[in-house]
Amino acid sequence: MNNTRLIKRIALLQGAIILFLIILVIQRSVRIEVKKDYVSIFQSPLELALEYDSSDERFGELVQKFPQSISHRSQMGNASILSDCALLRKTNYARLLIQHGADVEEAIRASTKREDDEAVQMLRQLQASVVVITNLQQGAVR
Repeated sequence: MNNTRLIKRIALLQGAIILFLIILVIQRSVRIEVKKDYVSIFQSPLELALEYDSSDERFGELVQKFPQSISHRSQMGNASILSDCALLRKTNYARLLIQHGADVEEAIRASTKREDDEAVQMLRQLQASVVVITNLQQGAVR
């Protein structure tokens, strides 16, 4: 009976020593660094519509209802929603965004950086067509 107690005490002592050594090793090898870089977990309604391939009509409704989302940065790559639309060749989405003031030049820079010439060309064509349509609408109003 005394041998069993002695073995249990030795086992507990060994466990405590091992735990103590593990704590020492972890303290010396693990360095905790706190960064003050905030990551948004918020996904804009436009980003969700793009992700789930909403209809063009629904996307247009969301653009009108949430105009602040037009300048929202996506979680992936910190790109604009217009840049993401160009990447995915969502022409009608991109046109709606441009009509509501999305920064085309920024999206063109992002597409150029990705070496996506088709997206750059699409954005330039959409920008030109939106300008023409706007000019025609303004002429009809006069």
